[in-house]
Amino acid sequence: MAENKKRVSIGLTDKQYELVEKLAKEKGFSKSAIFVLALEEYSRKESEQKISENSFPSRIRVPTNACSVKVIITNGKRKARYFTFLLYPESIPQDWQTKLEALGVPIAISPLHDKDLSSVEGQKYKKAHYHVIYISKNPVTAESVRLKIKRALGDKSVAKVQIVVQSMENMYLYLTHESKDAIAKNKHKYSKRDITLLNNFDIDRYITLDVEDKDDMLNDVCDLIDDHNLANMRELRRFVKLHGVEYGLPSMKL
Repeated sequence: MAENKKRVSIGLTDKQYELVEKLAKEKGFSKSAIFVLALEEYSRKESEQKISENSFPSRIRVPTNACSVKVIITNGKRKARYFTFLLYPESIPQDWQTKLEALGVPIAISPLHDKDLSSVEGQKYKKAHYHVIYISKNPVTAESVRLKIKRALGDKSVAKVQIVVQSMENMYLYLTHESKDAIAKNKHKYSKRDITLLNNFDIDRYITLDVEDKDDMLNDVCDLIDDHNLANMRELRRFVKLHGVEYGLPSMKL
């Protein structure tokens, strides 16, 4: 009887995700197989440094510039918990904040951005808008969030929802144009006092999680090994040979 499949959550930047897709296509493997192969290579290098083959390192160090936002890849669809989108005053109902609060998830709303300089000739400012940060309870797709917002605020309320791929701290600072990027571009600075927080949104909490995610990035891959009590590379190879197809891992070889 086949064992239940388990998913592994790994934080990736857009560039890292594109690299995984590229390698998977070049090697003819699934994305899951690419991570297992990377783990095998890591273990090989550890062995060269005289670390016993009969144990896996309990913790893998990740560079401090690793991605700080988790993105789960399920059946080719990207899922996450942190999202951002724009809202325009003329496209939302008067009680839009109440309707957003009724969704029951943490949300941060920027001050009204009505002094963003426009690059369009003859137009001084861009169309006034709000930046919104949305924290989902569970990993979901950007499209599912978009549909949820449209049901709450109307069909014309939101055109596009994006996964937050930068740090949450930087995204939050951008609400008032206090992020490094906004400062470098000399964008108009808005007041922090005008940020609206719904449903106990606490940026300190998300910043803390982001730092932890950096350390846990590759440890999530090791969870697959722990879930099946695989003690070493030989057991991992044997597991893939017997059950690899069930987990999208047809081979351990390049």
